[in-house]
Amino acid sequence: MKHTALRFFYFASMVLVFASCSNTEKVQESAQDQLRDQVMAIHDEVMPKIADINRATLEFKKAIAVDSTLEDTLRERVAKSILQLEAADEGMMSWMSTFRQPASLRETQSHEAIMAYLQEQLTAVKEVEENMLQSLKEADEIRSLLSAANQ
Repeated sequence: MKHTALRFFYFASMVLVFASCSNTEKVQESAQDQLRDQVMAIHDEVMPKIADINRATLEFKKAIAVDSTLEDTLRERVAKSILQLEAADEGMMSWMSTFRQPASLRETQSHEAIMAYLQEQLTAVKEVEENMLQSLKEADEIRSLLSAANQ
């Protein structure tokens, strides 16, 4: 009888330990997924702007190739904008190619390491966003200048 009670106590303790570990893992995975969702929300917001970046790049390359009457300063600004647009596009493509989902890291990384990685990715995708938006803002200004120069 004494051994049965002891076995039951041991078994109940083990169940509680495993349940506690499982619950902790779920809480950690939830925190990781929430941070991943923040990262992906920024990506999802700016990714469609890649089409605008590509359109502007092609438009500006054509303007430089076709319009030989552009002032040198405007031509230089257009060329610089093309480089900014291409760098913004490359920044997004590079970030996407290296981003890893938390689920793929859970086998080899600690919760703290995964959270640190996702925090770094949040910073990186915000930088990608800023570069994309800034290059598009500059492109809009250049479009206005090109339009005025062609009138």
